[in-house]
Amino acid sequence: YPYRPVRKKTVSEMNVYERVSHSQTLKSNATTHFQSKSYQLALQLYGQAVDTIRFVQHDSHSSNTLRADLVELVIACSNNADTCCIQLQKFREAKAFPKNALLLLDALYKKRGKNVGGLTDVKLFGEWRCKSYLLMSKTDMQDREYEGAVEIL
Repeated sequence: YPYRPVRKKTVSEMNVYERVSHSQTLKSNATTHFQSKSYQLALQLYGQAVDTIRFVQHDSHSSNTLRADLVELVIACSNNADTCCIQLQKFREAKAFPKNALLLLDALYKKRGKNVGGLTDVKLFGEWRCKSYLLMSKTDMQDREYEGAVEIL
């Protein structure tokens, strides 16, 4: 048989599980670059991780674990991208990331008290919500917009 190279699937060809797995790999790579202070590359990878799962369509057969993975990836990558932007002094760009995390948390608020893949309300609406607000405030502080920073808190 003649050798035929198999190309990698594009994101649009991946199913929901493959997208989540790919997104987790991108997030892991981004974290490695962040730790080595390669903030621009980390920012790009966090953005790609979110873009990979942004329009994931799941159905009633999707597990709670899958749903929890999606939520955790979007929130963590969004907040981590904000931190990269702060390090790069891209304050205008930074402000959008924690807002994205907060939009997702607001959408999930009506499901509070329900088990979303083991994610507790304290984790979702306490820890992650507070972290997003703190990052927004920190971004304003770094950008010398002190009134905005205080208003957020």
